Amino acid sequence: MRKDEMIAAIASATDLPKLQIQRVFAAYKDLVLARAREGEPVVLPALGRFATRDLKARITRNPRTGIEVRVPEKRKIRFKPSKMVLDALNQG
Repeated sequence: MRKDEMIAAIASATDLPKLQIQRVFAAYKDLVLARAREGEPVVLPALGRFATRDLKARITRNPRTGIEVRVPEKRKIRFKPSKMVLDALNQG
């Protein structure tokens, strides 16, 4: 489901204008990014959580040439689904 499809579905389910829902999505995105930059997790009750992880700099090898390559440290963000979501997905 794309963003515009989700906005339309939420608008029809809640009778709210699409513009208002778009503003909520934009504010939510800004909130998640701000918290991620600070290293704080963002929890979506009943759905899961966004959390960041710092990866250390490391040296790896190019498998094609065998040359060592330095990979700089970086931060990754990950979404971990809640147990309820995983159980719902895996029901027979």
